[in-house]
Amino acid sequence: MDHDAVIRAQDRFLDQRGGQPWLETYVTPYYLKWMGAAATRAEARELLPEVRQRATELRIEDIAAMLALPWRIQLMGIWYAVARTDGPLTKPLHHAFDACYGTLTAPALIAAVLTYPDESTSEVLHTYRDRAVTNRFGGIELVDTALQRLDRHGVRHPQTPADGVLGDLLDVARLLSANP
Repeated sequence: MDHDAVIRAQDRFLDQRGGQPWLETYVTPYYLKWMGAAATRAEARELLPEVRQRATELRIEDIAAMLALPWRIQLMGIWYAVARTDGPLTKPLHHAFDACYGTLTAPALIAAVLTYPDESTSEVLHTYRDRAVTNRFGGIELVDTALQRLDRHGVRHPQTPADGVLGDLLDVARLLSANP
């Protein structure tokens, strides 16, 4: 991933949408409460209706583009994609692992691809796991837990804290994608 190219893409994306006001509407108020496993905490859950509403204000193309941008924007793009429950976002969610920023965005992305799996989900998670090990991103246990959930015929391992975290993240994804 070419960091300079990603920053240029972010700048173009923001310029086309009004710059800082767009960021202050769709990213800044939320990302700290939704990064990593923080999305499972009460303060993030209180924001579910607001995040769901923000997701409906964005075009599918905007959300898909957000998934390839730096971590703050990517993170909220992940949660907006979950809220939209739109089939066209499944592939961009899976491709977002190419620009995944480790423990800041991986937990949300793992929950998202498990919420909207496709035929590539297992392979994408394996590839990301290898990259995460090489780059020392951390959070490997969460990826392993996700892979175990996908392997319905595999050997079951004892429960770990990652099972609880992933279960909580999937609960948040389910609540976010529900139409109240």
